[in-house]
Amino acid sequence: MRNPNLDRMENKYFIRQAFYHIISNFILIIMVYFIGKEFFPKLSEIIFTSYCWTIYFLIVLYLGYRRYRELKDFSNHFDFIYSEEQSYAKMEQLAIWAETLTEIQKTKLDLLKYFSPIPLLIFILGVYVNNNSSINNNINMFSIELQCGDVLMYLGIGVPIFYYSFLYSTFQSYRKSARKMMDYKGQSVILKDKGLN
Repeated sequence: MRNPNLDRMENKYFIRQAFYHIISNFILIIMVYFIGKEFFPKLSEIIFTSYCWTIYFLIVLYLGYRRYRELKDFSNHFDFIYSEEQSYAKMEQLAIWAETLTEIQKTKLDLLKYFSPIPLLIFILGVYVNNNSSINNNINMFSIELQCGDVLMYLGIGVPIFYYSFLYSTFQSYRKSARKMMDYKGQSVILKDKGLN
C-alpha cells in the first residue's frame, strides 16, 4: 500500500511539470508570432487569426495534459514492476510485448529517415533562390495574394519543422518502449533468481 502523502507530492510534481510544459509552448508560439509578423507579414495574417489562436491554445493544453499522463504512466509503470505479486512469466510476457513495440517504433524511425523531405526542400529552395520569372506569379490563397516564391519559402520552413517534430515524437516513443523492455527484462531476471515463476 502506497503512502497517500507520497501520492499527493508526486501528483503536485506532475502537475507542475505539465504547467511548465504549457508555459514553454506558449512562449514558443508567441516568439513564432512575433518573428512571423516581422519577416512574413502576409503569412502571419493567415496563420494567426483569432480562430487559429483558439486552436493553438487547445493544442498546447492537450500537450500539457499528455505530458502529465506520460509522467503519471511512468510512475505507475515502476509501481507495477516492483509490486510483490509479479511473476517471472508475467515479466517475460511484458518484455516480449515491449520488445515488439520497440521494433515497430524503430521501423517507423527508419522509414521516416528514408523518406526525409530534405532533398526535395533543397530543390524547392534552389528554385526559390534562382528566382525565375514564373516564381513571381501571384497566387490567391485564403483571399490573400501571395507570390509563388513566397509559398515555396514558407513550405521550405514549415515542412522541416513538422518533419522533425514527428521524428522527435517517434524517437521518444521508441525510447520509452526500449526503457520499458529493459525494465521488464531486468525484473524478470531478478524474479527468476528468487525462483518466483
